[in-house]
Amino acid sequence: MNELEELVTSNRLVSDVLSMEEPLPVEEAIRYGTSLAHALRRMHQEGAVCGCLDPDHIVWNKNGVKLVQNGAGGLTPYLSPEQVRGENPDARSDIFAFGAIVYELLSGRKAFPARDPEELKKEILDRAPAPLAGVPDEISALLGRCLEKRREDRWQRMSSVVIELKLASATARQAHSAAEWKDRVANLRAQIAGQDARLTAHQAAQDSVDAELRQSIQSLEEKLEHQGAEIAGIHQTLAAIQESIAGLQKGAQIHTRAIEGLEAAASQTDEVVEHVVEAFGMVHKSMVERGEAKVLLVARSGD
Repeated sequence: MNELEELVTSNRLVSDVLSMEEPLPVEEAIRYGTSLAHALRRMHQEGAVCGCLDPDHIVWNKNGVKLVQNGAGGLTPYLSPEQVRGENPDARSDIFAFGAIVYELLSGRKAFPARDPEELKKEILDRAPAPLAGVPDEISALLGRCLEKRREDRWQRMSSVVIELKLASATARQAHSAAEWKDRVANLRAQIAGQDARLTAHQAAQDSVDAELRQSIQSLEEKLEHQGAEIAGIHQTLAAIQESIAGLQKGAQIHTRAIEGLEAAASQTDEVVEHVVEAFGMVHKSMVERGEAKVLLVARSGD
């Protein structure tokens, strides 16, 4: 048993296997790739996402694959384009990392080999990996779709990858009955394509609903802000009105006091007038009495 065989039949990290920089036999790589796909599918079915799948955290042995923990953060050759752009990962991000790892197992080289961080980002974002040599077309096509730059162009579920790996493996083993098998493969792929299309449409609809919800919330916040400004204006207007009313009330009080003063003065004037009239009456009476007395004196003197 050589060193490479010892690595893949004992509890060793995938990174140890890849450090050999020697490709695995196609059937062996497909077998371990299928085990890794099953492990990721179980994780996704439980509602979890690895988010940074890395060979340093995958253990392989003769029984299959075990994910010992999520990958460490930071830039790696297995990071998806959306993660390089700072977006949140999802199951399709794990599918991209899966494709990069299986590609490396089959070729003995990294799908994105740049060592400089900025150059590595450019490779992940813009460049396709070099074509695989000596690998069945079905496997190359499968990995090519795993490594699509846009996540909506990749396989949408790990279950689809598991099925495709099994189909590719079976196709390679039974090439003598290719015509019959291709019909079955085409039918299964059509079902997978339909499921992926429905999932993509559902994701698009969900994204649309999320966008509408965010827009509605923003619109509501703007309305509330506008109404708050209007309410503040109304409060200011009410305060001004209340201030004006207070001024009017104060003026009315002053006016009332002035009227009361005028009424008091008028009352006093009336009293003065009454006294004057009474005085004139007494004077008039006195004059009348004097006149009558004078007439009597004249009359008497004539007698």
